Amino acid sequence: MLRSYTTDGGFKCLLIQKHSCRIKWSGKAETLTFVAQNTLMFNRYWRSYNWFFQLVQFIILIAVLASFFVLAIVPLVLNVSHVSAPQIMSLSEKSPRQVIDIAMWVQAISTAGIFLLPPLMFAYFTHPRPMRYLGMVPPVRAIHWLLAPLALVSATPMFLFLAELVGHLNFGAAVKEQQAANERIFGAMLSGHTTFQFLLSFLVLALLPGIGEELFFRGILMRFAAKRSRSVFFPMALSAVLFAVMHTNPYGMLSIFLAGLLLAFIYYATGSLWCAMLAHICYNGLQVVVSYAAKESSVFRSISEQNHVPLSWLLVGNIVFIIVMVLLWITRKPLSNDWSEDYAPEELIEEA
Repeated sequence: MLRSYTTDGGFKCLLIQKHSCRIKWSGKAETLTFVAQNTLMFNRYWRSYNWFFQLVQFIILIAVLASFFVLAIVPLVLNVSHVSAPQIMSLSEKSPRQVIDIAMWVQAISTAGIFLLPPLMFAYFTHPRPMRYLGMVPPVRAIHWLLAPLALVSATPMFLFLAELVGHLNFGAAVKEQQAANERIFGAMLSGHTTFQFLLSFLVLALLPGIGEELFFRGILMRFAAKRSRSVFFPMALSAVLFAVMHTNPYGMLSIFLAGLLLAFIYYATGSLWCAMLAHICYNGLQVVVSYAAKESSVFRSISEQNHVPLSWLLVGNIVFIIVMVLLWITRKPLSNDWSEDYAPEELIEEA
């Protein structure tokens, strides 16, 4: 049986179980021989390649961009600012303010090169509608703009409580040393006192990661996983696992995994990556606000330094979280069953 399909790129191709295909384009006809059966040919986008080759292309794109930003742009910034790499690696609250500010710009550059630009460029090369491919469409229900960030913010006391419990475990001297180094560096980045320093911290630690990491983990990796799974839970869980591992925070890994799982659910339930981005930015931004408030409040200092939250906060947070999740489920407009497919049904028009 011969079936004719029209692709988005303006090519018309016959899908047949033989070794030839007649292609019509701009009124001309040519005959092409190919080996693969049931393969849609002649699409100028990367989506015409199979799943594995697309994944390889994405990995190569990450490697190229990360290498350029980390090995070229970052050294240039350090050289111009007269700050050395050892000064960045040994960053602490006692470091000169210039070194801390440069370290934050280095963090921003690294985030852009690893998490932000690769998904955007991959979507551009892969699909004629890159924003839709990444899930960057507004939610159908306006209330999701409110419920999405409220879900993650209300879950924050529980995440902190779990991190506090895990903090009592002994994972060995090497893990403790790594954790101490992470806390030392991020403590320095949150040690500012001026409005500009607060805004810079919010940009580097909340805004850029909230956008870039959602594009990377939910926009691309979750989509890749969904292509090889019949269940929506597997891609959600896999993206959350990779999200937690990437943060290299052993004592916070459980909380980060649950936050990643919640972000994946928000994306699924709202059908909009914008909602997941907003929730992620609010979650990270809340931590920045708490860190700055800790300079003036003993309660916030306890939260910031020890992950300790008052029991009343934990109780209220859990109640609000349950209510928000129920509302989110009732009002859900989830991703369609074929959301991870490279070709939408309307792009393939059967003629006869």
